Amino acid sequence: ACWGPDPVEYSGERYRIPRSMIGPKPHGDTIPLFIGALNRHAIERAARIGDGFITVAQDWDETRTRIRWYRDAGGGTGTVVVNTIQAFPDVSITAASFTDSVLADLERSAEAGADEMHLTLNLKPVHPDEQVEFLEALAAKLGLPA
Repeated sequence: ACWGPDPVEYSGERYRIPRSMIGPKPHGDTIPLFIGALNRHAIERAARIGDGFITVAQDWDETRTRIRWYRDAGGGTGTVVVNTIQAFPDVSITAASFTDSVLADLERSAEAGADEMHLTLNLKPVHPDEQVEFLEALAAKLGLPA
């Protein structure tokens, strides 16, 4: 009911929504179901029943293999998302090193056959203000608005 036209009203066994204006609405008629998976059986299931597939790039050869399994599974025509975690062991993180790392992963993701890459900000030793600076530097390098 919340995805349909306003006003929305619903009364069910567990939930009740009084006459309301609900927004924002999802784009399209449904919210796509992306299924995260790492092993072959789960990846093939994602291809059969999901709208897309999400994996984590722990090793780029494994990531390419997972994407191939998804695409070869018949129904695996949906969006493939690769989550990346930039690692900076024992190195001082700068906006430049962050940007270089993300751009390298973006290239690897495209080469592996991903449709999207999501990056995880695993920058615990970096103050949030610096993380914003890093993201603004990345946006500038990609020609995106900051």
